[in-house]
Amino acid sequence: MRIKPIISFVILGLLNHPLYSQNPCNICEKLKNNVVKITSTFSNGTEENGFGTVIAERDNKLYIVTAKHVVYTLDDRGFVSNDNSTKTVAIKFLSDLGKDYSATLLNLPTTSLDISLLEVEKPKNYTWTKEFYSNAIQTGTKVWFIGRSGNWYIPTGSFVGSVNNISGDDEIIIDINSVQPGTSGAPLISSNGIVGLIFEDAADGAKAYPIEKIIKLITKTWNYPWQMNLKTDVTQPASAEKKSAAAVNRANSKETAVAILKAFQAKDFDVLYTYLTKGNQQLFTSPSEWKARQATIVGGWRWEAISAWNNKIDDVRYRHFVGTVSNVYEAHVKFGEISSTEFAVVTLVLENGIWAFEDIHSPDAADFYEGLPVFSSSPQPY
Repeated sequence: MRIKPIISFVILGLLNHPLYSQNPCNICEKLKNNVVKITSTFSNGTEENGFGTVIAERDNKLYIVTAKHVVYTLDDRGFVSNDNSTKTVAIKFLSDLGKDYSATLLNLPTTSLDISLLEVEKPKNYTWTKEFYSNAIQTGTKVWFIGRSGNWYIPTGSFVGSVNNISGDDEIIIDINSVQPGTSGAPLISSNGIVGLIFEDAADGAKAYPIEKIIKLITKTWNYPWQMNLKTDVTQPASAEKKSAAAVNRANSKETAVAILKAFQAKDFDVLYTYLTKGNQQLFTSPSEWKARQATIVGGWRWEAISAWNNKIDDVRYRHFVGTVSNVYEAHVKFGEISSTEFAVVTLVLENGIWAFEDIHSPDAADFYEGLPVFSSSPQPY
């Protein structure tokens, strides 16, 4: 039986979504000329499109960092495959759209990272900016990108993304619905500058390498220049200072639930927003919806249970629901009791390997204990 709340409640009012929907990226416009469109052709007749970023120049040559799979065919381990060789790599500059420039594939030391560096002749009168890159990024940081569908697209409004997590293997997990295939290699940008490189593009999210990993690879392993300047006078939002991505292991359901409950108790809805499921995040579109739901945030049985929470997690149970329209793994993290037979739980949904906040529920004890005490990725329902 699927756990049901006492009162019909959808997390539509936890946050003021308009705060997230009006997010112009001033620095993106300054960086736009650094971004180039890349088109690669291969020996089997296929083509790959993506973007890259100019990060240095030397002897009238520009150096462009991009995702490796944009310019090479890769094997299952992430290394260059010899089965389908690269024939051409063409670069198009925003300031010179009428001409394709042929890029040189550099002879770089092997790496399994989806990163590559290209060299191309600098067009006459071409200019690019060294301002800025930034290493100030954590859970909740708003992020943009430049490049989609062959255009120098920059997301606005509800299409702006946010950092969901920084994984244990140092990859930035992005909640964003505006990335599309063909965005690979584009820069990930915060209000402070370039913070990463997008290497996995999908409609329901994206992944990027953090900027420090890219710089280390280019300058230390490959011994090529990096000339972008670090922005040092950065101010982190108060909510981001409270809970950094490194402090929360989103693959751990209990740790994620604790972070959610602390944000709830502090009424820090900016932080809480970053933990929501993608479906819940996409529902925040109406200011009137937010105003109508404000009372439910700090009132009723949910708020009473959260206010009484003693910073301890009692138990957790896992469920797998399979149906014609859903295939969902859930974690039900018990943090209190409504009565001797009714529990207060944080319901989490597994999305791309991390736990996301769905709701606060109050299942019967019998329903709660139907779940497994240890998570299983079994395809069978339980």
